[in-house]
Amino acid sequence: ISAAFSSALERYGATGWQAVPVEVPGVDEPLSLLASTGRVGPVVRASREAPVGPDKFGRFLAPDRWDGTDVFVSDNENAILVIK
Repeated sequence: ISAAFSSALERYGATGWQAVPVEVPGVDEPLSLLASTGRVGPVVRASREAPVGPDKFGRFLAPDRWDGTDVFVSDNENAILVIK
């Protein structure tokens, strides 16, 4: 991530992340790796065959498995999620 993005997360007061400085050959701008320290349970996909409550479409997170951070990774997907 860029220094501007890192600064924006800091100004916002976002929780559940850290920036790890990295060097990228040929790039003069300082960059960092966005690392998520926040966690949540699995992402559940609703479908006609497997609805989540009354919903038959969408992706859902179980609020009781979320640690309350703004930046987090689910148990079953390799993606950083951001909320707020």
